[in-house]
Amino acid sequence: MIHRLGLRPVQWAALAFPAAGAIYLAVYQATRLFAFAGIQTFAGYGYDDGVHIGTALRLTDLQFPYKDYLFLHPPGITVLLSPIALIGRVFGEQQALIAGRLLTSLVVVTNVLLVGYLVRRRGACAMLVAGSVLAFWPLAADATKTIMLEPYVVFFMLLGMLALFENEELASRRRIHTAGLMFGFAAAVKLVAVIPIAAALIVACRRPRRDLVPLATSIAAGFGLIVLPFAILAPTNFLNQVLVTQLSRHPTLQPQSISYRITMILGIDRNPQLYQGAVPLLVFALLVIVIAGVYISRRGRTTKLDTFVLAGLILAVGAELRSPDLFSHYAYLSTVFFALVVAICVGEILQAAAFVLPKDSVWARFRIASLFLAAVVVLAAMIAVPRSKAIARELTAGSLDPSPWIREAIPAGSCVMFDVPTIAIVGDRLLSDDPECPALIDPFGMWINTSEHLAPSVAKAADPDLAQTWIRYLEKADYLVLSVDFSNFVPWNPELRAWFASNYRKVGSQFPIELYRKV
Repeated sequence: MIHRLGLRPVQWAALAFPAAGAIYLAVYQATRLFAFAGIQTFAGYGYDDGVHIGTALRLTDLQFPYKDYLFLHPPGITVLLSPIALIGRVFGEQQALIAGRLLTSLVVVTNVLLVGYLVRRRGACAMLVAGSVLAFWPLAADATKTIMLEPYVVFFMLLGMLALFENEELASRRRIHTAGLMFGFAAAVKLVAVIPIAAALIVACRRPRRDLVPLATSIAAGFGLIVLPFAILAPTNFLNQVLVTQLSRHPTLQPQSISYRITMILGIDRNPQLYQGAVPLLVFALLVIVIAGVYISRRGRTTKLDTFVLAGLILAVGAELRSPDLFSHYAYLSTVFFALVVAICVGEILQAAAFVLPKDSVWARFRIASLFLAAVVVLAAMIAVPRSKAIARELTAGSLDPSPWIREAIPAGSCVMFDVPTIAIVGDRLLSDDPECPALIDPFGMWINTSEHLAPSVAKAADPDLAQTWIRYLEKADYLVLSVDFSNFVPWNPELRAWFASNYRKVGSQFPIELYRKV
């Protein structure tokens, strides 16, 4: 195995250290009270994980995204998690959620190994830096602690990069086809994968017939293989939900300054308002100067991998600076490119140092410099781990597991509506025995999909058509479970409030969850 992968023992150690750190942080997050089996929060990632595993659970019931319910992403995560969703049909939906979170943790650790392995030609220090930047990025927990899309996008992107490059140049046509399929799979999970796809097309454009055409056709094939079976069932809904709605959505947060966004991209803090000012900009500018200096010094010697990761970094950071909203888990993609670019710069600086050292002591000094750098990385990781743990504690502080209460209060097979899908999933009440039960998955996304494309937090009034949709849903439902009384994820206009007051009664609560039954 060691011989096949072409790694020396010191390189295996360079891979093992950040991977061990990623495993430690994943275990720490999972062992927080209720964090692995319960609801982590009632918004953001604690909501999103229910949507992602919920769409896979719906698929096992032969309910399809776009045709039977709204889903604002390509169906890649639906397909990817469908084997795990089968666990939910046998052992319970909550167990499927747990298995999905476990799979995400494994993908996160694998990403750390892959990002280090990609820069193996730059030496053990570069591998150590690449893996450590990704593993110990302070905001990694935002993207990795539950079933989020970004780790899977990065996973397929890194597999595509491994196939695309051989000795940091473009590989054979066969491997280029494999790389294209991987990039296509990444785009089938989330369309943000257009960023690495664009970077790949840039490095392949010099030889269109040999490289660009095979890559582009394979990307289309990989994307189409996953997407077309679902898109064909409801092509208009697919285009409207995945493309039009996502491209038309308005900000859901307060305006975010450039300094605010750079603070988040660098992972300084997940509350960037505490760091407004010039410091994040100066740190970012220093990084840009160093990276630019190294790349300029390599002019004429840059490899295709060098070009790919720099183009990917520029595109990712540019997209994150320009997006309507920047949530911290979005920056996981740019962090991967930062990890690779910084590792390449470190490897180049160490190699350059070897040439300027006296001939008789070059290796001794080179090794001393490498050991010093490795010690700095390890020290930085030791400083970063407590910060990462503190963020994990912050993110999981509100976790709870209401599953025993939900299962006792709601009979199995009932038709249940909800504002947060994770509530229904942990209670094993997402899927119903009633064939007429609406296939609800994403109440928040239903707001975004209205004509104004506004989130409930910024919309001035509920869309009348959306309120009518909820009345139709509640007419067929037996129960409504809300994360808070009269949650704004439900479009409570006067008509819906009046209808609800006449047809539903509160039958229980377990703070902060409220349960209503149709009378």
